Amino acid sequence: MDFREFCRDQIRFGKKQVEIWGAVPQLFIDHHGYQDAEKMKAILDDYDLVCSTFTPKTYRYNLGSSSPDVRTWTLSYFKECIKAAAVLGADKMLIYLPAVTRDGDRKGAEEIFAENVQSLAEYAADYKISLVVGGLNAFAEDLPEFLKVMKKINHPSVNCFFETENLLFSKYELEEWLAELKTALVHVHFADATEIGSCRIGTGCLPMRQCLRDIRKSGYQGGLSPFFTEFSCEQNPGFVSSEHERALKGLLEEEL
Repeated sequence: MDFREFCRDQIRFGKKQVEIWGAVPQLFIDHHGYQDAEKMKAILDDYDLVCSTFTPKTYRYNLGSSSPDVRTWTLSYFKECIKAAAVLGADKMLIYLPAVTRDGDRKGAEEIFAENVQSLAEYAADYKISLVVGGLNAFAEDLPEFLKVMKKINHPSVNCFFETENLLFSKYELEEWLAELKTALVHVHFADATEIGSCRIGTGCLPMRQCLRDIRKSGYQGGLSPFFTEFSCEQNPGFVSSEHERALKGLLEEEL
């Protein structure tokens, strides 16, 4: 989707703040540098939109690797992401736990991941950006393990995010996640889901109405954005986003 078209859609949905996914075709970033962030910021300004959250892709990078070489270029990549996030005007950058893959012992990788996030948090602070960790993986298979990882990081400018998609695999209800994460939770990826990915409301198998009720009941004050990973959503992103927003608006009106 063209970035201007994306911005026009956000205005049509009544949005003032947006989350930006750091990947092609809009934005290219690797461990050598980034491209086009300045152009994207100018377009955001044209539409009076604010990038509140930047979410870089993490597929090729391993923040838990015991290899010095991998650690070096992975940290370089995330530092470039922080720079791009600053150019876009974001004050939060999301980091997925799936960026940690097991190429060594589990305990060692957890320690390395925590150290790397702490290091990046210090770097990000110079750009007035806080890091936000979330997702589930081999190290954090569910709520107790996720809490353990966050305790290891234990940094004042590192918070957490949650994806409703994780409820498909978690033994815990959303209400329990919200109660445990408390004010450390600053962003939620709110989308329906199937076993092959997240999707627009009404096309998956999650109890989205109850999810919204739980979020509202908890007093949550952070960000809320859609995040689609199911392949079918990529074929017509404008339609998918529009239908998702329409369904979300309907749920909100029912709750008021």
